[in-house]
Amino acid sequence: MAYYVAIATTGSPYLRVFPWTDSGFGSEYAGIPAALPAAARGVQFSPSLDAVVVTHNTNPRVKAFAWTPTGYGSVLTSPSLTSEVTEVKFHPDGTAVALASGYSPDVRIYNWSSAGFGSAFADPAVLSNIGTTNCAFSPAGTELVVVGNSYPYVGAYAWSASGFGAKLANPAVLPLDATGSVAFHPSGSHVLLSQQNTPYIMAYAWSGSGFGAKVADPATPVPTVCYNAIFSPDGTRVLAIDSDGYCSVYEWTGTGFGSLLSYTSVGSSVAGVHPEGSAVIFSGIFADSYDFSTGDIGSLIDSTSYITGTNQIHFSGVPDIFWENFVRSYEV
Repeated sequence: MAYYVAIATTGSPYLRVFPWTDSGFGSEYAGIPAALPAAARGVQFSPSLDAVVVTHNTNPRVKAFAWTPTGYGSVLTSPSLTSEVTEVKFHPDGTAVALASGYSPDVRIYNWSSAGFGSAFADPAVLSNIGTTNCAFSPAGTELVVVGNSYPYVGAYAWSASGFGAKLANPAVLPLDATGSVAFHPSGSHVLLSQQNTPYIMAYAWSGSGFGAKVADPATPVPTVCYNAIFSPDGTRVLAIDSDGYCSVYEWTGTGFGSLLSYTSVGSSVAGVHPEGSAVIFSGIFADSYDFSTGDIGSLIDSTSYITGTNQIHFSGVPDIFWENFVRSYEV
């Protein structure tokens, strides 16, 4: 299977895409078919790897391109939006795409086809009103979790092919501050949040009915504001990247946090993990890739040329990514 790394950046051309091999980054793909007008915020490949969608800071806020084994294809249909769009997430089956926004209705979901964005689904009957920064579909695609900057900082909805269902109950123990990332365990058994107040990362049991009990905090906590937290593809690790540019790697026991395996300076708060868990990329002024095959950050594999600020990385085949100002790839 071909793998690609997409990086949403603050500097022109705002979207950088590279092929990925066992040796690291290949030659960057050139020829974006329609120039992006401003800094990119979020980026994601479609599940079928036939499109890439990027959100950016000025109108129309989102662009979509066909993707082929040789690089960019045609410009696809996309909505023209005037409000900030912070994140893009595809439904696992590729039939819908969610755009998170800090403005009402917080998240809007569109039909998706090979032509690009289709019609928008009706907004949820009960809005979350949290100034959404991020969102994630459950692995089964039957729920959507949103996180944001305003109390109660988190919300969740049932989801089906017909659109939004009922708003699910908030967790009994809420985050204490603005929440920047949300990621599901690959099995769908738990959901993981990062936030700007201690304990900086929080995990909850998850079922089809929504949030369960909060999991006990790590014995060795993340020491400062956590921008992004994610499960490894095999579900045995949690990676948490903080505002000091360090990555904490924890064991995940299946029901909660295990021991802290490492605390490594990576110079970035954005990361993407290879779909097979063999490598992890951190992005700053360079995108650095590290070996992750042992379940911990190993030796440096490869680095890209200079990158002007990174807001997000998407490793094709990985549902969630971290945000940051630099990109580095490490073996994990």
